[in-house]
Amino acid sequence: MLSRTHWWIIHPFSAFRRYWDLYLVSLLVYIALLVPFVIGFEVASHSGTWIYGVDRFVDVFFVFDIVLNFVTGYAHKGNSKVVLDPKKIARQYARSWFVPDLIASFPFDIIAAGTSNSEAYRSTKFVRILKLLRLVKLFRIMRLNRILHRLERKMSIKYGIWQVMKFAVVVMCLAHWLACAWYLSFVLQDHGAHGVTWVELLAQSQARARPRRLSFQTSLSFLFTLHLAEGASLLRRFARSTDGRSFVSIRKITQDSERLDEQGRSTRYATCVYWAITTMTTIGYGDIVPSNRDERMMTIFAQLAGSCVFLYGLTQVTSLIANINGADVEFQKLMDQANEYFEFRNIPNPLRAKVREFFHYKRATSLFHAEDKLLGHLSDSMRMEVQLWSMRNVLNTIDFFRDADEQFVKCIIGKLIRRVYSPRETVMKQGEIGDEMFFIVHGEVEGAASALLYTDWFPYDRVRVVNAIPLAS
Repeated sequence: MLSRTHWWIIHPFSAFRRYWDLYLVSLLVYIALLVPFVIGFEVASHSGTWIYGVDRFVDVFFVFDIVLNFVTGYAHKGNSKVVLDPKKIARQYARSWFVPDLIASFPFDIIAAGTSNSEAYRSTKFVRILKLLRLVKLFRIMRLNRILHRLERKMSIKYGIWQVMKFAVVVMCLAHWLACAWYLSFVLQDHGAHGVTWVELLAQSQARARPRRLSFQTSLSFLFTLHLAEGASLLRRFARSTDGRSFVSIRKITQDSERLDEQGRSTRYATCVYWAITTMTTIGYGDIVPSNRDERMMTIFAQLAGSCVFLYGLTQVTSLIANINGADVEFQKLMDQANEYFEFRNIPNPLRAKVREFFHYKRATSLFHAEDKLLGHLSDSMRMEVQLWSMRNVLNTIDFFRDADEQFVKCIIGKLIRRVYSPRETVMKQGEIGDEMFFIVHGEVEGAASALLYTDWFPYDRVRVVNAIPLAS
């Protein structure tokens, strides 16, 4: 609880902080995608463009987030207690994330833009290198882990699926960053000093892949068109056979491929993403290859990064996918144990079929198999609250509970046990000593002359026979 003197302190798990964090996540996605793309593919971001205006808005937002972090409580790592004291909050944030957040929020791109406009720094290469200062904004992504940690407490997340989603996002983000960095390696190179680049090698390989054709014309106005490789020797023989009155003119018909840097930005980006995916997965078709030291270093880094991500991700995803359907795996183990027991005890086939039918019927009722284990981790008051809510339908429909005293209901609620009976199963026979009280929640029970028979013939209907306190107590 917040004290009245510190009413301005924000609880880390409050609704306001949750919505603020969700908006922060959307801005982090913008930074992770657009900042590398603007730098790598030389997108105009000077004053007057829409990117410049959005960047200034995002800068102001993250500066304001630094202020909010000084007044937002935190959960203590030792006992998970939420600390709301202003002095402790400020001391904790100043010692941990204040400096990285401040550096990431500093407008280096504005300073770089002002420096590049001066007469002393007109070099094109220097201006491009100054634009790399925008990469400092990527340090803001370090906040994502803290944000997700706060959101996990207020969001219903299945952690297996959540881990798979995070792995997919990491792979796509890494491919995007490597694609932008690959084209940036071409942009930053001094082509005269390093010779050809991967862009020029790609253009040459595409030109060689197309058929080149020759046409020659004689005085008889016959036009022949031959493939270059096949018609070179024939052309020389034809030239020697002429008697001077005929002439040969050779015209090379080639359609030179347009260089990648002369094509549209979408084509360049798709080509670089293609290189990034093939390099990360170590497929490497060989059509896009490095041509100098810098490009080879970039390729080595991409291969190592991709290998590490996939090695870690595949092991994690494999185990997580196996745990996503944990209930199915446990049911299959149970059936295997039952079959082994049947063989060990030589159970007759009709009884085996009856037991298997019961297990399948109980599974179809969708009862939460780990309810007792889960409730055992809760405190007494919280467990009571959860049980009252989960069994509210029983308490409201049965007169025995609806008209009972509240303290009696709270006392007896923890002793109720859920039971499931399969169709046509005998619940109790006549003459048996009754030491339990049953409350029928779902399904129907038929009272026969000699037994109490459960007669729910519908395989998807659920029956829960609740066992209350024994009558003797």
